[in-house]
Amino acid sequence: MEISPQLALVIVEKLLGGSGETVPKARSITPIEQAVIRGIIEHGLSDLANAWKSISDINFRYSRLEMEADFVQVAPSSEIVLVVSFDVNVGVNTYMMNLCFPTFALEEVLTKLNRQQVTTSNVVIPPQKRRENFRMIHKQISTTYLPVVAELAKTSIKVGELLALEPGDIIKLDKRINEEIEILINGKRKLAGRPGSVEGKKAVRITRALKEEDLIEQDLRYKPEE
Repeated sequence: MEISPQLALVIVEKLLGGSGETVPKARSITPIEQAVIRGIIEHGLSDLANAWKSISDINFRYSRLEMEADFVQVAPSSEIVLVVSFDVNVGVNTYMMNLCFPTFALEEVLTKLNRQQVTTSNVVIPPQKRRENFRMIHKQISTTYLPVVAELAKTSIKVGELLALEPGDIIKLDKRINEEIEILINGKRKLAGRPGSVEGKKAVRITRALKEEDLIEQDLRYKPEE
């Protein structure tokens, strides 16, 4: 597995709390950074082994980290190898990662890579396994947090008007007091509701789901019910 030094440094920076937005200059990777990268590589090799399970039980293990490509000898120069290249996108930056498989190590596996067997192994899933996968996905989705925002109203004013505001001034919003408000889930307008209170706490009662025909113009305001 070959990872560009820039990608390795970005991964380390992200894991240690950095932004990872800037491309670091190529430099030697410190022993502490090597330990962090090793953990990521071992996780990646575990996922790689799981990906191969539909064809054959192949195990991958971390051998060593080599900074000089000239000292890495995956296979003899006369040997045919299979190289898989990836573009890894982190923010607006793209980095390179390669996987190299010597064909002599995969002779038995390559004989199984015919279209019929791969297709069959990927499609035929026991019903019990499907149910387990469904329960696992449902469990993970159920514990996922989504921000919910009730947008009471909005308006726009000129900078001059903003600078001239004084205590007691009234800003007119774009909704009447008897109109429904929009409820955003993860930043997307999904529901309509009415504000109120429950046991002295602010609350919103959902009245309906917003439909495509409710959304109008670019500001995505919906048509109030007649």
